[in-house]
Amino acid sequence: MTLRTAPSLDSAGRPSTTGREEAEEDGYPDAARVVITAVRFWAWTIFVIVATLVAAAIATGGISRPLRYELPGGYRGWVQIQWFDARCPSLRGDGLGEVLVVPDGGRACTSSASRQGLHSVEYSVRTPTGRQSLDPSQITIKSLTDACFREQFYVRDLGQESIPPPPADWSFCQGFR
Repeated sequence: MTLRTAPSLDSAGRPSTTGREEAEEDGYPDAARVVITAVRFWAWTIFVIVATLVAAAIATGGISRPLRYELPGGYRGWVQIQWFDARCPSLRGDGLGEVLVVPDGGRACTSSASRQGLHSVEYSVRTPTGRQSLDPSQITIKSLTDACFREQFYVRDLGQESIPPPPADWSFCQGFR
């Protein structure tokens, strides 16, 4: 719908520029053109952001299910996880995600493959009333050794400065059990 007004004439018979101006060739009034331009800008911006995230996910190995590490209540120290071990159970499903339960000794194993690509990670502790999330700053020195499908990290107290070395029998790719 084009909003056009008949041009008014001044005393000399020329078109006057007072009053409403004619809409430009696209037929939209100026206010609508501004809104349409803004919507188009934001739509393209969101498209570019989403496309970039999808490309990053594909380039880094895809998107995996969320993973929650469930530690014993009050646990502090080194945790070692052996991935892809046929002697161990697979990860336990929990809604959309999966859970890796770490026993009291800090060593866990699973027949599942380690996570690749983008995924969320949560660390929690088992309590008598359920579970409680750990502050992410309590997890330090996280490493994954792809050659032997092993991961290890240290769980510390808030404010703890020094971190002891990992146990001697946890060295690079030696036997797990």
